[in-house]
Amino acid sequence: MNSTPATVLSVAYTAAKLQARLAKAKKAHDELICAAYRAQGDALNIEAQAKRRLADEYDAAQARGEVARLGDNLPRVTTRNASKPTAADVGISRQEFHEARQIRDAEKRHRGAPQGRINRGKPPRENSSRQSRV
Repeated sequence: MNSTPATVLSVAYTAAKLQARLAKAKKAHDELICAAYRAQGDALNIEAQAKRRLADEYDAAQARGEVARLGDNLPRVTTRNASKPTAADVGISRQEFHEARQIRDAEKRHRGAPQGRINRGKPPRENSSRQSRV
């Protein structure tokens, strides 16, 4: 098979066009993925802020004596404590309060850890604040 210079140039031009189109598509893909990571990180930050606030509010209510504390249901405690609402009365499990406190405490220790992953072009981890607790 005998190739003419025009044929070789045509193939090279077509390959270069294809490569440029793929590079443009790859760049658009990467930008969309980064935007999705930022949105995901923002959502996780909002959730973490809500949980920190929940932990702070519940701990403050316990300190003020507005809700029951650990041990308020023991027999040696006066009966006036029996009427205090508990975590279950509030509609949130003790486990959720525990997790909210853990997230709050982890955020205090490691401020901005998920944002650092996003800035490096990596997705935030939903459990990043849980991992930083251990």
